[in-house]
Amino acid sequence: MNNAGTWFLKGAWIELGLEQALVEVIEAACRSYRATSGSPLRILTHTRAVLVRKNATLVFLPLFEHLMRLTHLDTYDDEGLGWLTEAARVYRSDTMAHYLSDLTHLKIATPLGQALARCYWRAWYAAGTIPDRHVF
Repeated sequence: MNNAGTWFLKGAWIELGLEQALVEVIEAACRSYRATSGSPLRILTHTRAVLVRKNATLVFLPLFEHLMRLTHLDTYDDEGLGWLTEAARVYRSDTMAHYLSDLTHLKIATPLGQALARCYWRAWYAAGTIPDRHVF
């Protein structure tokens, strides 16, 4: 497996709560979207496990050699990314492009930024030693 060190990054991703925070923001946005819009989105049918795998694919994609764009997933033939994302098969570019489009429709940028900031705050500044701690 190439990039064996990526397992340490996955451990940090999980331990910092980033994986959990991302999924919670997406699930909350899906609930809100369902309540206010009648337009169907594929993401509305995804299980938590699918959300985790797709998010992990996006997060860890650039760590693998020759995977700089989503289209590179279509020719990726190694098992490393699949093992890291715990997916039986690596997602293809069309699937991930639709997923990104759905995330855009959910308008998660602000709540996601806040959730990730809280994760970093807990990890690095839990003692409350910075002047603008009230932001978190």
